[in-house]
Amino acid sequence: MDRDVLTDTEMLLSAFREFRLGMQYWLEKTNGRTGLTQPQLILLGALDAAGESTMTALTEKMGTTMGAVTNLADRLVHASLVEREHDTEDRRVVKVRLTDKGRELVRRAISETTQYLAQFFGQVPEKDRKAFIGIYRTMGERMHADALAGKNSAKAQRRAGEPGLSQPSGKVANLQSPIPVATVR
Repeated sequence: MDRDVLTDTEMLLSAFREFRLGMQYWLEKTNGRTGLTQPQLILLGALDAAGESTMTALTEKMGTTMGAVTNLADRLVHASLVEREHDTEDRRVVKVRLTDKGRELVRRAISETTQYLAQFFGQVPEKDRKAFIGIYRTMGERMHADALAGKNSAKAQRRAGEPGLSQPSGKVANLQSPIPVATVR
């Protein structure tokens, strides 16, 4: 691999660490205001984007176990932020969707986070902002495709009885954003 690419990648990782620390501070403040954990906010964000989802789809989207998603959903149901119901055609399928209260909370969190980031992103020239967004999207798409290919490869290896390097569950590492993200509808 090209030495300049490796050096640039090290600088990128350093910048990501700084950004992550700043976001972690912000998210801890957000969590304190909402009384929710980060995984709960992620689940709410996923439901906001999907409208309605099955528990299985949420498990895959969040890259975790059914037990973890069930636990999160239980707490959010208790807080009246989501509601669950069994599918009318297949009672094994459980559907989850935001309540009005949950939708309001996640939209407020998205708005507050957008306002917070805009304070800093607005200080960057527009040309650089557009370039950053394009590069970030391209890298994200390629990394997501690589993760999915690895997940599919791990499944094929398990079917063939070959040892693999995947997690025991065969799940891809969490691909979900650390914050609820607004979606274009």
